Amino acid sequence: MPGCCGERLQASPKVRSRKLCGVAARDPCARQGHRYEPSVDSLNQEEHAMARYVDGFVIPVPKRKVKAYLRMAKMGAKMWKEHGALAYSECVAEDLAVPFGMGFRRMARLNAGETVFFSWIVYRSRAHRDKVTAAVMKDPRMNDPAMTEGIPFDMKRFAMGGFEVMVAW
Repeated sequence: MPGCCGERLQASPKVRSRKLCGVAARDPCARQGHRYEPSVDSLNQEEHAMARYVDGFVIPVPKRKVKAYLRMAKMGAKMWKEHGALAYSECVAEDLAVPFGMGFRRMARLNAGETVFFSWIVYRSRAHRDKVTAAVMKDPRMNDPAMTEGIPFDMKRFAMGGFEVMVAW
């Protein structure tokens, strides 16, 4: 097991329980006065504990329908969490005046009176995503009128995709 400075440390319960060099009092590297320099091996070990797959969404929503969208999103968040998703986030646009690039306003083809939500659901892997999503789709709450009637956004402009995490912090 690599230490903070690349030295090999004896695997023991104390070493396995440390978070980062210098964080835990029983960290052998901190006791020796070494500073934390993550090795490739330690980063790869930490990466395996993190999420590795994300479903991402860009959703234009009329401002007058934001409350209806949030009701729907909260119901969805509850279901995805219950069926095993690691995280679920719904973020509404706050600063769309970007100095370069396309920007969300243009990408989502926003009209007057619309805003955009940038949302994502986090999973351990694509297989985990497929399993969780299948369970959510079978959940009877997906047929609830709150989820099926009067969808508060234009499905023709709804964008989504599955993404493998390449870099995470």
